Amino acid sequence: MASHRIGAIPRGPEMRGFVSLYRDQSVDFYSQYVNIIFSLSEKEITDQKALSQVIGGDRVLICGTAGAGKTMFMRWSALELIRQIKSHGRVPLYLEMRYFEDVFEKEPLESYIYKKTSAIDDASSFGQFVSGLKSGLFIVLLDAIDEIKPNLREKVVGKILDFLHQYPLCGIAISSRFDKELESIQEFSVLRTMPMKKYQIIRVINKLEYDPEVKSKLITRLNEGLYEELEEFLSNPLLATIMLLTFDHSADIPTKLTAFYQQAFEALYQRHDAAKGAYKRDHYAGLPIDRFQAIFSAFSFQTYLDYKFEFSDGDLLAALRDACHYCQETVDPQFLVRDSMESVCLIQRDGLDNVFSHRSFQEYFCALFVSKYREANVKDLIEAIASIENRSNVLRMFYEMAPEVFEYEWVLPILKKFLSTFGRAHLDTKTGLDRIFSAIFGSITVGMESNRVRLLSWSGSRPVSEGSAAGWMSIMQEATNGEIQLSSSLFSCALWDSFDRFLETVPSDVRPTKDLISQRIEDFRPAGRGEKGIMLDSSAADWLIYSNLPKAFEDLRSSVRRYHDQIIERRNNRRLSVSNLLSKPGRRPLARKGR
Repeated sequence: MASHRIGAIPRGPEMRGFVSLYRDQSVDFYSQYVNIIFSLSEKEITDQKALSQVIGGDRVLICGTAGAGKTMFMRWSALELIRQIKSHGRVPLYLEMRYFEDVFEKEPLESYIYKKTSAIDDASSFGQFVSGLKSGLFIVLLDAIDEIKPNLREKVVGKILDFLHQYPLCGIAISSRFDKELESIQEFSVLRTMPMKKYQIIRVINKLEYDPEVKSKLITRLNEGLYEELEEFLSNPLLATIMLLTFDHSADIPTKLTAFYQQAFEALYQRHDAAKGAYKRDHYAGLPIDRFQAIFSAFSFQTYLDYKFEFSDGDLLAALRDACHYCQETVDPQFLVRDSMESVCLIQRDGLDNVFSHRSFQEYFCALFVSKYREANVKDLIEAIASIENRSNVLRMFYEMAPEVFEYEWVLPILKKFLSTFGRAHLDTKTGLDRIFSAIFGSITVGMESNRVRLLSWSGSRPVSEGSAAGWMSIMQEATNGEIQLSSSLFSCALWDSFDRFLETVPSDVRPTKDLISQRIEDFRPAGRGEKGIMLDSSAADWLIYSNLPKAFEDLRSSVRRYHDQIIERRNNRRLSVSNLLSKPGRRPLARKGR
């Protein structure tokens, strides 16, 4: 069967637009691919082993952060399946799910796959295609589920579930950024991309077609300790490629992620054409770098909120025109389109559409826009970002750029509301525990292993903006890269060491029956490592007050109060420092209004 989406794996096989290095040429895919290692239930497996599982009929979910190589692996898998087709006899069907359209919303997944992988004049019928799926003739590769529009993603996940049950012999691999809903589907083996080791990063750099002298100097620096210094975030192919561009531009590597992207942007905006010696490429719009950056930041923020990652020519032009209007620039947006694609290479052509050269650039410029916004409603901008699913790196980058704004404008009001509502609640009573369950946490899932029970996860009963602690605590942890972990005491606390002994301490009139607990276990998938997941909510408050949960919630409340006080102290110290600076002896007094 013909596939126009498999054309996303460039013919040859080739790849285009690899983070702006190959702007004007096609590059052999295999010459650039570096083998990826995944973790599966705390064990390492190679990409070859992962592909073998898919060939064997397994259902595999590939999860990873931006730039970790998920799409590269999916395309490599498709090419390998084609190359080895004589040995396994199965046909790969590769689809980029960001192209999923509203028109397919009510159709089953197999219908969508058929229409997107069959030529118009294909002689095979849909019935034959379904027979092939049932017999295991096909291997389905669905790339980037996280890039489906938010209003469609939940429905597509439901279609995937139906597909898994309908066609048990069909091997399937799906890629996505980390997604709890997808990871909870028990039919999937969840493979998480592992951070690349130093030898892999050096391999990525060696494979790039770039100035050999620059590559050699960078590799020397990596071997001299630069990799260990930056290992926290310098561990995926995208960042390794950006690092090469940055190093060539400034002969140095910043240690903060946002400074890293800023230097990469400067390198792209100011870079020379190697073929023209020292001649600097002109920019069509003729804007200084800071004005172009302001416009592109407004464009990125607007498109990120609209969940747009690819654009028709008309959409791209319109969005850049809106960004110009916001920045009060009169430049021709047609010139900005050409600069974005040709001069700076932040946007590239992909078939009939235009896309960001990588989504992480959109995220960086989106965070930059919010960090530079100085109006009273900045909290609304932060809230808009925080409310988006798969927030990725935006809030983390924003926190790096403007931690005071993040804490004062968004975090502090949330903490005040929490302490105001639950500052004096008696958590060792049924009423108090029921209150905190119903209003903030909704439900918790605990894992039982060898009779010892600990908290596995929780869910909020309301949107983050309305006070879901399960939501905003998770967001704070992500944004601060784990620096703020308010809920750590909850997850480290055993709710009871022996469930049987615990039940003996519960009064008989509220004691849960073994049948009830057994039913709750049956309703949830195994949580891993021999554990069984049990969901508990406010209806269990009358007997949970006899467990360690009230103490765990009390520890949580103390953590929130401590973080709140730290923010207030930092703010007061900054204000005092500025006040002292302004009143320093000998300093010229500020001019008064009206003089």
